[in-house]
Amino acid sequence: MGMLVFMFPLIVYSQIFSPDNNVVQTDQKSTLVSPNTPAKSQPTKTIQTKPVLTDQSMAKASQKENLQEIRLYMRDFQISKNLNGSITCTMRFYVQSTLNQNISNISYRLNWPKIETPLSFDSIAAKSVTYQNYALLGDGCYTMDKTPNIIVNRCRIKGMTQQQCADLIRWVK
Repeated sequence: MGMLVFMFPLIVYSQIFSPDNNVVQTDQKSTLVSPNTPAKSQPTKTIQTKPVLTDQSMAKASQKENLQEIRLYMRDFQISKNLNGSITCTMRFYVQSTLNQNISNISYRLNWPKIETPLSFDSIAAKSVTYQNYALLGDGCYTMDKTPNIIVNRCRIKGMTQQQCADLIRWVK
């Protein structure tokens, strides 16, 4: 019983990255042939890209790394409607500190166009993240896709005034 095998060349387009991801060979046309056929060598173009860092861009990157702030944000947001038609939304509210000192207390209110809620966190360690699971009721849940107004009631960090502490608070999406 004999077997007949046909070998057809196949054209493949590829993109190859070097181990350091700096040198890229793009749209290289390769022809695959049988192992017995000698391969043709084709010249390839190499493109080397590196970001250009200026003094100004390095200073901005350094400032972002050393930026001292208290970040507030919300994740895991879900809206549901129960059998009697009540609207409920659940979420997690986070406080992330990039400060080198602990936050003893932060209490604030988040105000959206049709809903408002108070939040309070105690004993937040330096350079850490903490969260609270939360649930709210009402049509105001549908307006929570916007950035809320933050009303700081209390912000306590050793060695800072209440105003200095409040000035470090940012809402991030």
